[in-house]
Amino acid sequence: MDYAKPTAYILASDLDGTLIPPHPEPDPAVAVFADLFGERRRSLLVYATGRHLELALDGIARTGLPAPDYLICDVGTTLYRPADAGWTPDPDYAQSVRRAFGDTDPLLLRRILESEFPGLTRQEESKQGAFKLSYYVQPDGAAGWVETLTEFLGRQGSRGTVDADCWMWCPRESPRPRPCAT
Repeated sequence: MDYAKPTAYILASDLDGTLIPPHPEPDPAVAVFADLFGERRRSLLVYATGRHLELALDGIARTGLPAPDYLICDVGTTLYRPADAGWTPDPDYAQSVRRAFGDTDPLLLRRILESEFPGLTRQEESKQGAFKLSYYVQPDGAAGWVETLTEFLGRQGSRGTVDADCWMWCPRESPRPRPCAT
């Protein structure tokens, strides 16, 4: 894609359950989509996902989807652009997110969360992000965690929210917590 050339459209789509089927069988619609948005397209193609970069790329390759022009990963907290050696975070987007979060210190918040909530188990480093903390919770102990953790974040003065399957810090204008991305 020639980034200097204006494009007529941007197609942005979620991956899981939209372009990557929730079942292991190939979906014939994916082949049609890949044909429509192959190498000769005149519009930008963007995938948005809660996945971290490696898992997003794996799903794209495994499903046979065309390579996107941009990838929005980590539940909307990281925007990636293609680079010579793979993908690189977009520095302008990262700066915008950083400004939105102000003085929130991720390492301090992580220490507080892990000392206050011993039922949380930090996910692998590859699943963490500059503006996203990811944890595992045992299914039998998950009841009420979203509400409890959302209230806790509010008391800490964080601009964070809790999503059902991950932590993320999210700029918001209303006092009600909400996920940044679906």
